[in-house]
Amino acid sequence: MIGAYSYLLKYHRDFYSSKKNPGRYKEHICRGKNDEWNLTIKEKKRILLNNIYGVDIDNQAVEVTKLSLLLKVLEGETVYIQFDSTAGFTGYYGRWLAYVFLIDGTDFNVELLNNGYARVYTEGACSKESYYVTLQSQIMTDRVGLWSCMPVEQKEEGELEILYLFS
Repeated sequence: MIGAYSYLLKYHRDFYSSKKNPGRYKEHICRGKNDEWNLTIKEKKRILLNNIYGVDIDNQAVEVTKLSLLLKVLEGETVYIQFDSTAGFTGYYGRWLAYVFLIDGTDFNVELLNNGYARVYTEGACSKESYYVTLQSQIMTDRVGLWSCMPVEQKEEGELEILYLFS
């Protein structure tokens, strides 16, 4: 999947940059390092959502692949991190704790939570914890992303439950 997505990214970048006036496709490409054309994050996400489909009998494998592809969207992008004075720099296991923001101000942590690709780290304190926990609770209820793999309540005989893995 990642190989196919990489190919599509290159194809689209080459398509837009080979146009007579590539600068007019500002929603799709922008100048990057060394004055090279790069796809915008919005365009990378559009390509991912409109072109990559897959099937696997293992729901968790599907969700891990979706996370890998979403992280690929950030490849080569400038992001900035913000530390939380409440949380400190590292957590219980010595891992860095920080909020990740895209250059346009989008909170990437929220993106991960909304897609069901992350859980809220509650083993310490942070200023956004209650906001993130609220988002996570809704995503868990909606069974999005990794939460779609949670055991389903038993239904009465004859009752039908339809699960939508992709929306």
